[in-house]
Formats: sequence, C-alpha cells, structure tokens
Amino acid sequence: MRFPNNADLWQPLQASGDRDKRDARNLGVFGRLKPGVTLAEVQAEMATITSQFAQQYPDTNKDVAAVVMTYNDRFNGGPIKLVFLSLMGAVGFVLLIACANVANLLLARSAREPGTFPGWCCGRGSSSSASVWPWVLPAGSA
Repeated sequence: MRFPNNADLWQPLQASGDRDKRDARNLGVFGRLKPGVTLAEVQAEMATITSQFAQQYPDTNKDVAAVVMTYNDRFNGGPIKLVFLSLMGAVGFVLLIACANVANLLLARSAREPGTFPGWCCGRGSSSSASVWPWVLPAGSA
C-alpha cells in the first residue's frame, strides 16, 4: 500500500498562484501524534488555531474549521468499514465450513478403519498417528 492516494513522489510545498490565495482550500495535511498526546488535545489545539485565523482574517476564515481524525477513520471509516467486517465474517464462515469438512473426513476415515480414532487420546499412538499425518501435512503446507 502506498501512503496516501498512491503517490510516487513527494516534494516540498512551494508557493504558486492558486496556493497564495487565502481562500484556497485544496490541501490535505497528514501528521503523526507525539507519544502521549490524544486526538482530543490535538483537536482542541487546532480549534484554537482556526479561531485565531478567523479573528485575523474574518473575510476568508470565518466559517473554516480543522477536523482531526485518524488515518483509519479517514480512509477506512464509514460504509467501507461495514463492507470489511462483512467480508471478514464471510471468510470466517468459510473457514468454519472447511474445518467441519476436515473433521467430517477424519470421522469417516475412523469409521472405515476401526481403532484409529481412539488413538488420538487413549494411547494407541502408532496406528492413529500414522493415519492422521496424511491429513495434517497438506494442511500445514497450505
């Protein structure tokens, strides 16, 4: 994953014609929080800064506010979060079906070969462990 918006090149911001205007609102800013600083503290500080700008420049900054949010909330929040959770639930359900299928195959094999199933827990290790390994090795290599 490339951070953010699949940018191949990052360069320092330079003044240009559109960016010199005080009413230009086309920049997004990303930053990291210092350890121990909460989002509420950052939001309070940003609210202070925007209110100072609103007092200094009432024509262009009267109704402007800064919004602080985590990267996950910005790019993975909202409706896409429900899609990801649904997809994760579906994958978990398929895994549950696969495990039940393997357990069913092992039970069917033990019914066909008497004496192999109790060996898992009761001490007849030689015949049961020999019958389990062909099922365990392919599952471990996948």
